Amino acid sequence: MGSSFAAEASVDPEDIQAAARRWWLLALVGAVTAVLGVIVIIRPIAGVVALAIFIAAGFIISGIGDIIVAGRWPRPWVPVVWGLISLGAGIVTIVWPSITLEILAIVIGILLILRGAIAAMGALADKPTAWGLWLVIGLLEIVVGVAAIAWPDITILVVAIIIGIDLLIAGLIELVIAFQLRSLR
Repeated sequence: MGSSFAAEASVDPEDIQAAARRWWLLALVGAVTAVLGVIVIIRPIAGVVALAIFIAAGFIISGIGDIIVAGRWPRPWVPVVWGLISLGAGIVTIVWPSITLEILAIVIGILLILRGAIAAMGALADKPTAWGLWLVIGLLEIVVGVAAIAWPDITILVVAIIIGIDLLIAGLIELVIAFQLRSLR
């Protein structure tokens, strides 16, 4: 109980209230991220360029959401770095949509490993709201990232479904956290 209280005590109550007032923004980001995940799962062969744009949009929206909630964390740099990595990967994917599936799989794999490691470490170190969910998503992202790098020649269908599932889970977690923030208002 002492360590949990210490982690909570290091967060400024005004930051928590500010995040609670913006709960709807995180809910919107979570809903859009989840919808993008479902679209990628349902229509995975709509074309590599379209898939790259969907994936990029998902990473950009998720990255913005990570940065928005940074004030809730005792060490706000954790979600900011995580969000910037997502934004960077999304921008690279939009700028070069014609990159091959193999390179896309490797870039996505690296992104997922980095995001997963940062999420898991941040969840364990800071114990933010819903830290167990952050830990689970971080570990899942590491596993999916390693798989994407290990088998870069994997078909577009499988890559799309894996990324779609990741976006769907991330969006649902963002929705859970948004409604937890709403209850703090």
